[in-house]
Amino acid sequence: MTTADPRAREQGQILPLFALLLVMLLLPVAALSVDGGLILSRHAELLGEAQAAAEAGSQAVDQTALSRNGTFQLCAAADGGPECGNGVGNVLDVVNEVVSSAGALGVTQCTEVPAIPAQVPGASGCDLVVLSPCGAGGPPLGVEVTIWAPAEIPLAGLGPLGSLRLRAEATSWLAHGFGAAAEPPVLPRC
Repeated sequence: MTTADPRAREQGQILPLFALLLVMLLLPVAALSVDGGLILSRHAELLGEAQAAAEAGSQAVDQTALSRNGTFQLCAAADGGPECGNGVGNVLDVVNEVVSSAGALGVTQCTEVPAIPAQVPGASGCDLVVLSPCGAGGPPLGVEVTIWAPAEIPLAGLGPLGSLRLRAEATSWLAHGFGAAAEPPVLPRC
């Protein structure tokens, strides 16, 4: 009769325990990296939409006023005339067209507001601000678009905490002339 050495039985038991601990440590790391990639991708989508909308809005220049008297202004801005003549519409219409065609994360329409609020209300939305150094009564110098929307975190398994709100802002400034050297804008006196 042979007696088994008790140490031989204990030597092989650490390998399954190590494999189990390794899986338990690597699974959350893999889930976080996948979730982080999804969030970055969704934020890039929102940012691209905000940039496209701001650029399109700043290109809604009033061609009629520009050709008649050399006034460089946006359509339907504080100093924009009713006969814009650019063929694309006023700033809000142009921005809403871009936002609704992209529809990133369910945002389909912007609201024109006097200033971008520090806190964005609701689960998703879009705000448009026509920028002027003199407030609402001054000549417009650019367009700022802020878009926010929720993003789900599918693999984190946090239940109701498994989502967050992404926010993207983009600003586009008016530039008069083509091919000229870029100079800082001359701000009007208010």
